[in-house]
Amino acid sequence: MADDNKTPNATSTAKPAAAEPTKAAAPAEAKPAAKAPAKPRTVKAPTIRRPAVRRTAVKATAPAAKEPSLKEVSLDDPSLYINRDISWIEFDRKVLETAMDPEIPLLNRVLFLSIFYNNLDEFFMVRVMNVQRQARSGAEPTGPDKMPPARQLSEIRRKVTEILEEAENLWIDTLKPELETKGIRFAKYSALNAAQKKEMNRYFDEDIFPVLTPQAVDKGRPFPMISNTSLNFVMELEAVESGVSVKNRFARLKCPNNVPRFLFVSNKDNTVTPDLSYATTDGVIVLTEDLIGNCLNTLFPGYKVKSQGLFRITRNTDGEIEEDEADDLLSAVRDYVEQRRFGSIVRVEIEKGMPQRLQDFLYEHLDLHPNQFYRCRVPLAFSEFGRMMKIDRPSLKYPADHPKTPKAFEPGRNCFDEIRKRDILVYHPYDSFNCVLEFLKQAALDPNVVAIKQTLYRCGSDSPVAKALLEARRRGKQVTAVVELKARFDEEQNINWAEEMERNGVNVVYGFAGLKIHAKLCFVVRREKGKLERYTHIGSGNYNAASAKIYTDLGLFTANKDINDDVQDLFNVMTGYGLVSHYRKLLVSPHTLRPGITKLIRQALLRGPPRKRQARALHAHRFRQLQRCFCQDLYRLRSLHG
Repeated sequence: MADDNKTPNATSTAKPAAAEPTKAAAPAEAKPAAKAPAKPRTVKAPTIRRPAVRRTAVKATAPAAKEPSLKEVSLDDPSLYINRDISWIEFDRKVLETAMDPEIPLLNRVLFLSIFYNNLDEFFMVRVMNVQRQARSGAEPTGPDKMPPARQLSEIRRKVTEILEEAENLWIDTLKPELETKGIRFAKYSALNAAQKKEMNRYFDEDIFPVLTPQAVDKGRPFPMISNTSLNFVMELEAVESGVSVKNRFARLKCPNNVPRFLFVSNKDNTVTPDLSYATTDGVIVLTEDLIGNCLNTLFPGYKVKSQGLFRITRNTDGEIEEDEADDLLSAVRDYVEQRRFGSIVRVEIEKGMPQRLQDFLYEHLDLHPNQFYRCRVPLAFSEFGRMMKIDRPSLKYPADHPKTPKAFEPGRNCFDEIRKRDILVYHPYDSFNCVLEFLKQAALDPNVVAIKQTLYRCGSDSPVAKALLEARRRGKQVTAVVELKARFDEEQNINWAEEMERNGVNVVYGFAGLKIHAKLCFVVRREKGKLERYTHIGSGNYNAASAKIYTDLGLFTANKDINDDVQDLFNVMTGYGLVSHYRKLLVSPHTLRPGITKLIRQALLRGPPRKRQARALHAHRFRQLQRCFCQDLYRLRSLHG
């Protein structure tokens, strides 16, 4: 059994915690019973017997809870489970409901709405294609909820359509009008005055037109490859000259992703600027695709645009990394990233009002089912509207956060001296992530530090963490970086950092085939008074200075010997060969985390219902990977606590 194994004394690698309080719970509850014999001096005889009965009950139940008294639950019951894909959509609904909250500042509501759309993009890129394949092949249900794939697709379409309508109504009926009342106005090119149109046309000619590449579609030039999540025009052209053999043509034009999406047009001097930080109440915002759409005729001499429409496709990005067949993991991930560009199309968004003839053209050339098309009443690629946070209107945003820096990491202090005195627990973003950067900076610059070992998962494009590791290596320290290449959508970024660090002499390890390294660890070895001392940072975040400002994460700085021994062993496992069956303080997946958590849950079962209801949270990266006995124990615990 899993609970028969020797288990460590922590519930996660992010937050080591001793299990002694659990062991001490029984004696603590037994204290009142132990004092009971002294009561007969002051109370009547019937009262004397009650403590004795209670004491007997404690003795009877303390060793073990009777299994038959707990509600048995069959884990084969589909009603116990929520379909994973439907659950993802419902999660995104919660993000949308946040955007609907009138108590939230206006620009932050727009930001949450853009996050809602970004989540939906990722959902289609990662989850939907697999369900479509299962439905086409007539596969049997594979999930514990037993929902057939065809029904899943139907439910996905129904729920996505439902929440999209709510999101569109929110933008059209609420957010956009409220922005206008605050002086932030969106305008169509056609609504500009003559002077503003002149400036917009000049901007198009000088800054956009040279970048555009119109693509004809005919027998000699097939329908082009459409980039994932890119904005595109589809057009029907009509020849101006009467002598042309083929009167009507079709073409496609991609809106370049390196051209600014939002253009601010001043009402004072008619100037056009792509920088939203200059947007004031005395002007309007025009979307770049609207400007391009009004200048399409300049791209096709001898033709005029008869009809046009915007569309955007979403491709499947959930491919397989052929780790076993590749010579090395790096080349396998490179191949995967390249192949992802050509993933199958899972969704097409088209702007409302696109002529039916153009829709039929897309149906024919994209070879998709009509149910894969979604008509949108709001601008396509709304996920990019989060950039509106650049508008300099503090009154329409949450007040700026001022996270505090723990004293141990203030300027002029030696953080290693402070950590040696006591463990330091930080809670981001309320505690500044600068404490982690200061820890790394001091480690990189300190001549007494001889080695740094670091895990990297999603460190970002301009990572101060990676730069600190490079600086440490330039100063002659032994630096090891365990880079997880299989971080979805960050693979290329991680490859770039890994290659740069390798060029500078850092020992780079790419993780395991078949596993992802999610542990967030930094291990520093420092020479002090003739011997080596060790310091560790364990975190639940990604060592990403940008995301640390908005995500809540825990971090622990410690010089604890047992934890340092565990982290040292764990790095040796990650970089070399080895199988550690027991850690002193840490729970490490995939070997000791599951049985360790199972043991803690069973200890909670043995304690019985708490006197005061307490909230217990469990974070499991992939809950479906936990063993059945673990789920059974969770259901038992739920039934026990009502």
